[in-house]
Amino acid sequence: MSPRRLVANLDCEAEWTGAALPAAVRARIAALGTLMRALATADDDELLTVAPVDAVRVPDVPGAPRPRLAAGPPRPDPGRPTLTWGATAAAPACPDPAVTGDDVAARLWRAPAPPPASDAVAIARACNDRRLAAAVTAALDAPLPGAAIVTADDGDVALDDAIRAAAAASPLGAWVAKAVICAAGRDRVRRRGADLDPATRTRLSRLRARGGALVVEPWLDRALDLGQTGVVGDDGGVTLWPAHRLWCDDGGGFRGVVIDPRDEAVAPHRAALAAAARAAGEAIARAGHRGAFGVDALVHRTARGLALRPLVEINARLTFGVIARAWVERRGGAGALEVGRGAPPAGAWPLLLPGGDDDTAAWLAEVTARAP
Repeated sequence: MSPRRLVANLDCEAEWTGAALPAAVRARIAALGTLMRALATADDDELLTVAPVDAVRVPDVPGAPRPRLAAGPPRPDPGRPTLTWGATAAAPACPDPAVTGDDVAARLWRAPAPPPASDAVAIARACNDRRLAAAVTAALDAPLPGAAIVTADDGDVALDDAIRAAAAASPLGAWVAKAVICAAGRDRVRRRGADLDPATRTRLSRLRARGGALVVEPWLDRALDLGQTGVVGDDGGVTLWPAHRLWCDDGGGFRGVVIDPRDEAVAPHRAALAAAARAAGEAIARAGHRGAFGVDALVHRTARGLALRPLVEINARLTFGVIARAWVERRGGAGALEVGRGAPPAGAWPLLLPGGDDDTAAWLAEVTARAP
């Protein structure tokens, strides 16, 4: 059998939306794509990234395989066991039922194959569309006051009204407008106040025209970011891994994942998170998705105290929550996968070192705090 192949196409959303990513963004997601080697099974596996990554940036990790690095656009390789970050026509997954074990990597390699390439992109678009997340949230009877979906046919007056309502509902007087599918965490606009300058209005109009709609929401006073991951099986059944804590910057940008079954910050929310994650998994299963997925959630401050928003978005693909769990399994116990700039801190397990043109780094650290 051919060596297994890991396709770190972290730019999959760009194919779904037709967006073009700047070279600096492609370099960063290529570097982060090397973290997918947590799912490798042997040194002769191949790990394909969207742009070249210098091998010296990828240090050896005790007990973990070191797959061969390659770069470039993925191409179908029928019959070769392949695990992809996201489903695209150019990178169809091919499961390998011969992989044994109950760890994260083994479960993903045995996950069912996605639909045929002709359907994969359409299903991926439908499952990752924020309008589906909004529908699941409504079914859970957990709507976000001040949130709205503004379509391309609604006109500027409707957009202005939605922004005004979102800003009024925010304790910070701020709002965020998101494309229905964001490529590499981009394609959103966040502002304070309801007045739009010409540049912002133009940006919003372009995002709305490209995706057909915008999701407008109040910017919340976030106290804790959370997530949960799982797998949709061949029969559409949903299997969940335990919820985890996310570390994000003030703008909601990803900074890390804490995998700790004893995390006191997560414990009060586990039941609600599991219910939301299962509902999301069942929704994308009905839409045709098979394989890994994750959901994001958050706890925010309100005038009445803390409140849980159990479902912010659905990611019908691999996520860093899955990757973090795989790395922590290799280490044992609890741990935190962290992403930053510059050299990893002393005492951490380096997973990615900064390079000359891209200073992105990643490491696995001990969990030293169990509450926010």
